[in-house]
Parts: sequence; structure tokens; C-alpha cells
Amino acid sequence: MQWLSVCSLLVLLSVSAPSQAQNQICTIFTEIKEDGFKSLILVGLAQNLPDSTLGDMVPLIAEALAMGVKCCSDTPPEDCDRDVADLFQSAVCSSETLVEKNHLKMCCEKTAAERTHCFVDHKAKIPRDLSFKAELPAADQCEDFKKDHNAFVGR
Repeated sequence: MQWLSVCSLLVLLSVSAPSQAQNQICTIFTEIKEDGFKSLILVGLAQNLPDSTLGDMVPLIAEALAMGVKCCSDTPPEDCDRDVADLFQSAVCSSETLVEKNHLKMCCEKTAAERTHCFVDHKAKIPRDLSFKAELPAADQCEDFKKDHNAFVGR
């Protein structure tokens, strides 16, 4: 599961900055800045939810970005101390559209370690040779990216 790669990155970042007493989310947000954080979230979602469109993922990207900002505030919410994989799974499971499109209902009905194991199994079953499902013609997407890559990633 690619999300495990993200979790590995979290561990690496937390080991590389042991003096920081902040939560994992804030550590990552601080290290890779807002654009990198949004890109990391987009990659994690896209790799785990191949049947979803960018439009389906934009609300979760915005939610994750807001969480990154909150977790770096003077009084971060308790959620910032939760396991990152659990936060990811909870966010995905809160979206009926994502659950339905990606056949995750059975996983979302489980809790804790069982849910994580189900997500890992689901990720392992995703074909590796996915073709890009363009919402816009490729030329239009390239032009949009050239105009403003930040807006392109965040839309």
C-alpha cells in the first residue's frame, strides 16, 4: 500500500527531527510546506483510490491541508496525535462517494487494525498498470498546468 510509504516517510521525518515535540502531521507540514503537503496528499489518495476523480479528492485535500494548519497551531486538536493511517482511513470512509467508487464499504465497516489490514489488502489488489483517466483532454490539462501548477494541483 502506497500509504504505507507515506507512513514510512512520516517515521523518517520524525526520526530526523527528534528534538521537535510536535505531532507527525505538523512535522511533515513544516518540512515540505503547503504545496508539498497538498501534493503528498494527492499522491496518497490517487494511489489508493484509483476509481476516483480529482474532483472527488479535492475536498479531502482541502481537509488535510486545514488539518496540517491546525496541527501546527499553538493549540493543536487531539486528532493531530492520532495515527496518520487511521486519519487517512477515517477521512476516506467519511466520503460515501469515495467508499462507493472504490469498493471500500467492507473496509470502512471495520475498526482499528482490522480496517488497516483491509485497506492494505485493497491496495494490494489495485492493478499496477493503471492508465490515466483524463477528465479533460491531455492538451488542455497540460495548458492548465503550465498556466498555474499550484491551482492545477489544488483544483
